[in-house]
Amino acid sequence: MPALDADSGFRLYRTEVAKEVAGQEWINTYLIASEILLRIHAMGGQIRQVPVTYRQRRGASRGLPAKRIPKIVRRVLGNFPKLKRECARLRRGRG
Repeated sequence: MPALDADSGFRLYRTEVAKEVAGQEWINTYLIASEILLRIHAMGGQIRQVPVTYRQRRGASRGLPAKRIPKIVRRVLGNFPKLKRECARLRRGRG
């Protein structure tokens, strides 16, 4: 997949693609940005990257608390086969 940062929150989508993907059932709700990227790629959508200047925000991190990360990783890995099947289904549906 042509993406260096699959979970970046800075994205632009074509309206028709965003509507189609938004209407689908989510598998990994903790990694929605990555799942959107996978689904668009599976549907044959174009993915382009452009450089973005990023500055760390001040104050405390708003990321996931460290104690929740192991549970989320287990869930994401457990959902991987389902997501793989869904992406295969999307690939078949585009042709």
